[in-house]
Amino acid sequence: METRSSPSMRELRVIAHERGLKYYLHLSKPELFALLQSKQGGGAGVVIGTTATTVLSVPTSAAAANTGKPTAKGAAKTSEDRSDDKRAESRTADVVVASQPGCDGSKCLSAKCATSKVCGTRSSLRLLKRKASNEDEHADKEQEQPAKKAKIGINTLDPIMMTELGPHTFEFERTNGSIVVYNVDTLVQYILATGDFTEPQTRIPFSEENLRRIDYEAKVAKLNLKSVWEAKNNKHKFEEQKVKRDGILGLERCAGEYVTKMLDVVESDDSEEGEMMLIMSLFPSFSDIFEQIRASDKEYAKHCMNHFKAYLQGPKNRPTEDNSGLLPVILGFLDEVSKGGQSASAFGF
Repeated sequence: METRSSPSMRELRVIAHERGLKYYLHLSKPELFALLQSKQGGGAGVVIGTTATTVLSVPTSAAAANTGKPTAKGAAKTSEDRSDDKRAESRTADVVVASQPGCDGSKCLSAKCATSKVCGTRSSLRLLKRKASNEDEHADKEQEQPAKKAKIGINTLDPIMMTELGPHTFEFERTNGSIVVYNVDTLVQYILATGDFTEPQTRIPFSEENLRRIDYEAKVAKLNLKSVWEAKNNKHKFEEQKVKRDGILGLERCAGEYVTKMLDVVESDDSEEGEMMLIMSLFPSFSDIFEQIRASDKEYAKHCMNHFKAYLQGPKNRPTEDNSGLLPVILGFLDEVSKGGQSASAFGF
């Protein structure tokens, strides 16, 4: 039961926690209250608040409250005195808040430090204590926040070459906070070869600071390569390469359409019609387009031809069905074209 001289269990535990008492959670309310009284060295009305010391002094009679003189021992109270005491107890209690260290003793209106004598109800005092307790708990939580974990790379292989990471690497932080690690030599070669100044996997643009860091790591690794930062500022060279690359890709798509039509001829049952289509349309057109690809980039033309042959033959577990019997003829033609023996002029173009 809570009385004026005995605060609630919650308030007692808050006071015990601030005093640094141990094992107070296992004590009952009378034991905890008695322990706090013995630690303070005061009477039954001494209670330590969350931020200051509050002294609850309840007058024994109206006369004692007015004169400040204690009632004589053994003197009987009148009915009027008892009623005055009850009314005084039910209305207010005199509260003296002890000042904090460093206070000059003047009237301080702050919540944590005051030497003035104020009157308040039990509910208002309890709300003030609860508010101060919540502020302290919030401050403790902010102090107990764990430090941020060290960022760790998400990969152990170089994303470009799929090889082990070497001693000289570049760490790139993505927008979601993840870290990806690249070998500096492969990353610099990739950027200079493609003219693409974005992260290879996510296409997130490299900032000026990132490019300078890449140049610094390349310098530390003693790589005899051009600066990627300077290359970005001279984009006209890469724009020309991009136009050329787009043109080659367009030619490859056109050649791929003719290879698809060749596959239709192989899988068809009419060999005579297929022969006429190959000689009059497909072979000459394919030869002309492939010569343009080889004139622009021989290495790229070689890879394209290997891809075309693999597409016509089909996978090993399900090879192409040669219903017309023209598959060997088409593969032989592609071999001649790759060697330069079957040009467009051989067909009268």
